[in-house]
Amino acid sequence: MALEFRLGEGNLQHMTMLNTPMFFAAMPRTFYDKMVALKPDPATGKPNPEVLKEFAASHPDNKGQAEFLADHNPPPSFANTAYYGIHTFKFINKDDQTTLVRWRFDPEDGEKQLSDAELASLPANFLEQALIDQTKKGPVRWDIWVTIGEPGDPEDNPRCCGRRTVKS
Repeated sequence: MALEFRLGEGNLQHMTMLNTPMFFAAMPRTFYDKMVALKPDPATGKPNPEVLKEFAASHPDNKGQAEFLADHNPPPSFANTAYYGIHTFKFINKDDQTTLVRWRFDPEDGEKQLSDAELASLPANFLEQALIDQTKKGPVRWDIWVTIGEPGDPEDNPRCCGRRTVKS
């Protein structure tokens, strides 16, 4: 999910979120190497399984998302999944005091997962059509939860830290 806030004086703030609680790459090199590993083999039209195995073995920062995806089937709609910020943001008050935050969007309609049988019966790009169909019936909504960081929390690890979460 991506959002754009239009702030005063023509300023914009963009938020990018994933429907997994972690990104597959903590380092730029992991991102690049995964894109290379996912390149389809000309003979099969699919990524080479051996190259993917080598990638997974040599990039432990990919493990968390891979395990999450292996343990969770997709939702029946983009409207039935939580979205997690992949960045830590700074809230800066009028006194120039900074608070580190991360956010999560929880679907108002609840999180849902497809069964294996349901997933097998659907076309490859079913999520897009499901969201189109759902928005024709009415708005889709999420609750925003903000996790407030604590002193000493790192700014470069959106999976880390913070103890207090509040609903916006």
